[in-house]
Amino acid sequence: MAEAALRVLLDGLGCTSGAIVVRDRDRPGYARSLAYRLDAMTPAARQRLLYLFNHAPISPDAPSQSLRVMASGAEFFGKVSLLGLPGEPSSPVYVFIVPLRCEGEIFGMLSVGFSPDRIVDPDEIDRELVRAAADEIAPALQRARLYEDARRLALIDPLTGLRNHRALQDLLRRELATGAAQGLPVSIVMLDLDHFRKFNETFGHEAGDRALREVAKAIQAQLRPGDTAARFGGEEFIIVLPATDSAHAAMLARRINQAVARAGVIINASGQQVHVTASLGFATFPVHASAPASLLKAADLALYAAKRAGRATVFAYAPDLLEESGILLPGGSAFTARDAGAIHLPSGADLETVQALITAIDLRDGYTAAHSEGVSRYAAAIGTEMNLPAEYVEVLRLGGLIHDVGKIGVPDQVLRKPGKLDDAEWKLMKAHTTMGEEILRPVEQLHHLLPLVRWHHERLDGSGYPDGLRGDEIPLLVRILSVADVFEAFTAERPYHPGRPAVEGLRLLQREAQEGKMDPYIVEVFEQILLAQGLIAESYAHGEQDLRMVA
Repeated sequence: MAEAALRVLLDGLGCTSGAIVVRDRDRPGYARSLAYRLDAMTPAARQRLLYLFNHAPISPDAPSQSLRVMASGAEFFGKVSLLGLPGEPSSPVYVFIVPLRCEGEIFGMLSVGFSPDRIVDPDEIDRELVRAAADEIAPALQRARLYEDARRLALIDPLTGLRNHRALQDLLRRELATGAAQGLPVSIVMLDLDHFRKFNETFGHEAGDRALREVAKAIQAQLRPGDTAARFGGEEFIIVLPATDSAHAAMLARRINQAVARAGVIINASGQQVHVTASLGFATFPVHASAPASLLKAADLALYAAKRAGRATVFAYAPDLLEESGILLPGGSAFTARDAGAIHLPSGADLETVQALITAIDLRDGYTAAHSEGVSRYAAAIGTEMNLPAEYVEVLRLGGLIHDVGKIGVPDQVLRKPGKLDDAEWKLMKAHTTMGEEILRPVEQLHHLLPLVRWHHERLDGSGYPDGLRGDEIPLLVRILSVADVFEAFTAERPYHPGRPAVEGLRLLQREAQEGKMDPYIVEVFEQILLAQGLIAESYAHGEQDLRMVA
């Protein structure tokens, strides 16, 4: 806004130089140049003036006349000579400097300069026009500054002064894009205070707030230039480490762990101190993950490994942490881990069985077969992005291909009906999940696919079918398949509805996640896949994310 205002003013007046400078709120007593045009000055004079604008204090005896005007509030008009470096010629200009005021406060200055070569009589300079321009620019700039402050506050955690969850997500996305473009690693450290609920119950929430502030200070003290800390939520913190590999992330995480343990928290008026400890996990892009959501999940798994190991320690992410977390194999009411069978890469005979089932589906209903192929691709892509072991990705691929095998038993008039199903027809359609299980169960080598076939319509809030499973009763592989299934069904061409844009399918998944039906982490991973594949593009307006379909 300052640059646009200065450009219009200078072009209208025929000036050869000009500047808008304001007080720097981050450095009381100093200024910050917002916009400038210094055509008539030598490079040395230009460099010197900009240095003074940004580094000299605002005072009546400041080396820059502009800073003196900001200190006194008095206008200045006269001929000045800006000296450059030794051996450089000086740059004489006629300068008119006007303070910028808003509600009685002097918060900046507007300066315009004219080369003597273009001015015959200095009185020809329309100072009233410059004053009028300053009166217009000042409130507009002040409103822009207030808006900037509001945006900054929206991205700052008020308790600790660190970035908040939203700001962290934006920062991490930018850092990974930069790391990918430059071929550099990016590490993140996730820190969680140990037994913090018990700390609050014992000493009170006011002491808990003090503890969070002390931890934030301890973290900040260990960071290098370019590192960023954020409060991720509750007692959880994230540290983003650009251009940092796993070895250096481990060293920094250990230093932070020690610094937190040393930090004393005053818990009462007598000055009594206690100490808190933290568990830390870290992961590195692109070794452990290639998208923000996946990297955060990897660090989260490492963090919980640290907690399981006794807390107050540091763990690095490793792929086997996924299996140890116990979320890959089914729980719930219909199956046990033993029923699911050992997860293994399919043999040739297994693949022949799967292919025979796919052929049967295709002969029965070509639309179902095409849908299953799409679900298979999306599910395998999500598993790959989440760094699941190869055998699990293969289970997702095969499960996607045959998850709707039970539709072989659905009557034609129901399966191919172009309109809405009535209650009786819907009951028959829902039965395809259990019929699929019955079809597949005799094939012992494929028992590990049974949960995907039976449960792909289950939802985290318990609203799905056939068993009404809730939350952790639904295995991770089933959750992945469900996301792929809903997206493909919504966006693909069907006899009863046209295909929708990918961005609308993503928004549907995001709504389902907000309503507690879909796993938000998996939806977030899938969003990154759609972005990477060019199916959606990402743009920002007023700091808010706006997704649009790629032409």
